[in-house]
Amino acid sequence: MITSAYGRQWKRSAQMTNWRSVLAAPISSVASDLLLLGVDRVWERLERVGTIVNLVHDEVDLLIPKGAWPDVEGEIQDITSLMAEIDPRFPMLIEVGVGPDWGSTSHKFTVGRWAR
Repeated sequence: MITSAYGRQWKRSAQMTNWRSVLAAPISSVASDLLLLGVDRVWERLERVGTIVNLVHDEVDLLIPKGAWPDVEGEIQDITSLMAEIDPRFPMLIEVGVGPDWGSTSHKFTVGRWAR
């Protein structure tokens, strides 16, 4: 039995025949849990900045009004900094990209840190 840092558990079963998948599950689970905990912490602030259109795996997609980026960039930096610090056991980087659609984003900034 494998247990993640947040208590999710996996065991090898007929559905999970690949033991490597079982061993990798806690890592992806922690990333997902950190995203959910971080978004929970800042949900109301995100809603004030824009509309949350997607939340999946390790990504939050936020729709902001056209031309509003200069007005909300500082708030987004503050929000992402709070999310990056959600659990000091797991230092993380949060990358922010902006664009007219998901496929056309360009990198704007990164907050947080990797473990050293």
